[in-house]
Amino acid sequence: MKEKRKLIIIWLCFVVLFGGLNTGAVHVSADAKSESKVEYLNPISLGTIKLQDNVNAKLLNLIATPDNNSQFIAITLQVTNKSRSEVQFLDYWLEAYTKAGAKVNLKMIDSQINKIPADSTVNIVFTGTVGIGVKLSDITLKLIKWDFSVSSYKRVLGQIEVPDRYSPVTPAGKGRSVVTGDAQISFYIKNAIIGKSDSYYRPEITLSIRNNGVRSITLPDYQLYVMTEGNLMYPLTTKDMKGVALDPWTEKEFKLTAQIPIKVKASNWKLVVVSLENEGKDKQSLALFELPKAEVTSGNTLGKYYSFLTAEGMYEMKLDTIYRLPIEDDDLIVSSFTVANKTNKTLQMPDLKAEYTFNGSVNRTANVLENNKLIALQPNQTTVVQFSARVPYTFSIGETKISIKSNDSTEKPDSSNSIDLVAFEYKDAFNSIPRLTAKSTMKINDVGYRSEISLKDYQLFEGVNTDIVMVQLTTQNMEKRQAAHPKLVGYFEKEDGTVFEAVVDTLDEKIGANGKGLLQAVATLPKGTTTEDMRFVLGKAILESAQTGGSDGKTTEKLAGYASPVSFQMPSVRELKNDLQHIDLTPFDFTINRVATQIKYNATQGESKVTLDFDYTLSRDLLTKANVKDRKIVLELVDVKQGTKFTKELTLPSGDTKAQSEDITLQLGDRTQRIEWDNQDVFLIIQELKEFQFNVYAQAQTGYRSLIATQNFNWLSNKSLK
Repeated sequence: MKEKRKLIIIWLCFVVLFGGLNTGAVHVSADAKSESKVEYLNPISLGTIKLQDNVNAKLLNLIATPDNNSQFIAITLQVTNKSRSEVQFLDYWLEAYTKAGAKVNLKMIDSQINKIPADSTVNIVFTGTVGIGVKLSDITLKLIKWDFSVSSYKRVLGQIEVPDRYSPVTPAGKGRSVVTGDAQISFYIKNAIIGKSDSYYRPEITLSIRNNGVRSITLPDYQLYVMTEGNLMYPLTTKDMKGVALDPWTEKEFKLTAQIPIKVKASNWKLVVVSLENEGKDKQSLALFELPKAEVTSGNTLGKYYSFLTAEGMYEMKLDTIYRLPIEDDDLIVSSFTVANKTNKTLQMPDLKAEYTFNGSVNRTANVLENNKLIALQPNQTTVVQFSARVPYTFSIGETKISIKSNDSTEKPDSSNSIDLVAFEYKDAFNSIPRLTAKSTMKINDVGYRSEISLKDYQLFEGVNTDIVMVQLTTQNMEKRQAAHPKLVGYFEKEDGTVFEAVVDTLDEKIGANGKGLLQAVATLPKGTTTEDMRFVLGKAILESAQTGGSDGKTTEKLAGYASPVSFQMPSVRELKNDLQHIDLTPFDFTINRVATQIKYNATQGESKVTLDFDYTLSRDLLTKANVKDRKIVLELVDVKQGTKFTKELTLPSGDTKAQSEDITLQLGDRTQRIEWDNQDVFLIIQELKEFQFNVYAQAQTGYRSLIATQNFNWLSNKSLK
């Protein structure tokens, strides 16, 4: 038995030492970074006055609040009756006077309080009106008892002068407990920022309200204001506060917002909590809180984190790179930022905007790259956001300021309703685009669009007056499920800075997990332009919505810029294939298995035809997505001796039912195809026909083609290539 008791005692010691027993302490998290307790201040007491034996009255929570050209004051008289009999409160009253001797007419918010039961405490709220210039320290409070045995019919039980140092304002970072009626409530500003736009200050406040009582309460119609240093009152708006039920020792958070003109002095602001009583006929100020000053963090160091605060919490942001890139007839200024959540709680992804200011005076609204599917940042998670703006390519820039803003929570999303968060100033030369080898990989790490892009090869398509250069890109989806491929923008650039804009394919289909896609980037070059000193620059497209101009109000996406550019060394030119087996037409594989030619002559009509019959196999890699609409190849027969040519366009299958009836569309699988050409002269030289070249061309567009495969055959033969 003794051993059993000894074991129990040891176990209890272990539990106490290592926290297994709850000691009953209650704390509230002060912010996202700290689990320290919030200090709740009790109602401020001005002093205690004795009513009679075992009955005392404490004067609490005197607050004055501006109301048009006057102020309404409220004070709580907390009467504690420790006697064995009830006290008739009708025998007592509270009076207030100013230093000038003017009497303040007070009234009880709850006029039904007539008695103070034995062994109880009752809170009685008095309100009144004073002049706008009266300070709290100008007020003297007197507790009287009606006594008709004296000439004034009253006897002063106690008098309290409000001291000069008295302040009911709750310091920042602390909470305030108040009593109103029989309810005990605590208020705490969990988060507060004063954002600033061109026209307004925009407070965003998270207010926590806690029920400290032992019974459930229903929140009344609280009126919440920002009170400025000049005693101007601006209402704060919130949703769904009135009527909210709070059980004992539970709390709820409410988001508060306001709009204050920029001309108002932005210092010494207070949050005012007012309770409407008696169906709005009376007001009681419950609490005042310090609010922070409106300010915007700024920095001029590349790669250094700077903080900004929203109603959701604290974020860190750093400027990584800033580029100046060509786009159409302009230049594009692109800045890339890392946004970090260094707190220990998940934060909603902020809705960020930006504005550029060049040389201190030229402003441009930035477009934001929205290729990221993140809706929240986990603790210690980062993401990249990028902003771009156009400037004339002749514009010289010596200084760049980037103002990061957040959309306001009001209905209007225009720039005048944006809150300034943090500003970055940059005076150095713009960053150089990262240079990659032809065999390197461009990685896109945007959540939901993660992919890797590499260059396959390039081709030069010769035309009569101009040429076309085409780079083929292979991309692989690195997400764990199918995903849309991000839109890309590119251009070709020579070493002397000459730029040729490229058109980059878009993929209509999503790419499966670990699946691949093929893209083509095409640009037109002046005839004879060399590609030896050329590089290919590729970036992520930044799109904006634009009206189509129709009456239906529809919008279309328009290129606003691009971000995260890299500069590739040009890949090797596509090698000419000297046979017709497995011709690479990614995502297709094209093989010619048999070639037969014949010449038919109609003596009656004097006509001759050249006929080509060929067997082929066409297969498609279903895991590689590509835009194959209107993709064509050209077959060409060239007589080796005479140079006579016979050509025909063939369309690759794309599922497009709008192809012209005279077009020949290749079909998947093993097929046989016949092509005929009318030629009246070929019969005359039939004796001289010996050998021809069978050429296969890739065609960029009509008139622009590149030879990709060739093989020689004898005329008037039937040859199997298997």
